[in-house]
Amino acid sequence: MVNVDLVVASIFFASVLFVLFFSRPLFAIPLEELDPNREWKVKALEFSGDKNVSSGELEGVLSTQTRAWYTPWSARPPFEPGTFSADLDRLRRFYQSRGYYETKVSYDLVVDEKESLVTATIQVSEGEPVKVAGVSLQIVDSPELEPEVRSLLAKGPLTEGEIFSEPAYQQAEAKLKEYFYDRRRARVEIQRRAEVIIEKHEARVFYTIKVGPSAFFGTTAVRGLKDVAPEIVLRELPYESGDPFSGKALKDLEQNVRKLDLFGQIHINF
Repeated sequence: MVNVDLVVASIFFASVLFVLFFSRPLFAIPLEELDPNREWKVKALEFSGDKNVSSGELEGVLSTQTRAWYTPWSARPPFEPGTFSADLDRLRRFYQSRGYYETKVSYDLVVDEKESLVTATIQVSEGEPVKVAGVSLQIVDSPELEPEVRSLLAKGPLTEGEIFSEPAYQQAEAKLKEYFYDRRRARVEIQRRAEVIIEKHEARVFYTIKVGPSAFFGTTAVRGLKDVAPEIVLRELPYESGDPFSGKALKDLEQNVRKLDLFGQIHINF
């Protein structure tokens, strides 16, 4: 029996006046030469060399941020050297997670001394991605299912010739779990590993699966409630105790509870 644990801009107009001044001096300096006693602000953040990932996606990885273009009246965000240095490491790790293990990240800083403004340009050399060279599968206790499961894996997202990325690696496992859950195998065990050979730009993926016995729903408990009676949640169950276990039934349960519009977070454990 499987017991379920449910834890539940406005438009503005501006006149523009063009006035000629002498240009302020701008200096290009390395990060460690920024005066730590001054409060630097981010003027702009730019990228170059990002061919396979958008600049917008890369900006989302960074803690260093620019002022939104639609709020020019707001204060500029601070430029913190330590945070920016960590951002460069985050970018390298991000590219690795997308299959680009040899990506190099460098930067240029242009400083407006008078206004304490920093323009950072991040240069990316992505390099060649690692691609999937093979996917191996072994089902220990139900080998007769291997042809069907191989066919499922061949439909993606982690297939031979594709870039080996962590999101695809995780999605493939989730796809396998969904397949077995919908066949009443709530206790399926999936072991996965990947061998990445950077010099060859290859990755080989291995799955070992123990399907386990068929399962059935048992009791369902609701936790985390404060002002809502458990019965309000339990009446949304799309199954009864003793029904065959189903991944689809759990999805339906989550949708039903979300439609109540009473909870900020919902977690289903079993």
